Amino acid sequence: MSFVLLIAPISAVVLCCQVVILHNSNPHEVIQHLVEWWPILIPNACVAFGINVSVAFMLKLGSPVSFIVVGVLKDILIVIGSALLFRDPIATVQIFSFTAQC
Repeated sequence: MSFVLLIAPISAVVLCCQVVILHNSNPHEVIQHLVEWWPILIPNACVAFGINVSVAFMLKLGSPVSFIVVGVLKDILIVIGSALLFRDPIATVQIFSFTAQC
């Protein structure tokens, strides 16, 4: 948990600086976009924080190998869910890669 509390603010500062520096318009437009999109950004940030906390607990309670296996299974479920919900095609490379990883 201390790792998440240390890394999350540092990551937020770095990403905010990059947005301001790399944005091709003036900083006032960045603030305008932030005000416009805050209802989506705040829940997204909360989900990202929750994922980081769950990863920290998974690493604390499990082993690194179980963490990797759970990550592969998560990726498989994302691809299958995308195929079922959104009718996205599953490429042969994806099937081969997931089979090889398992």
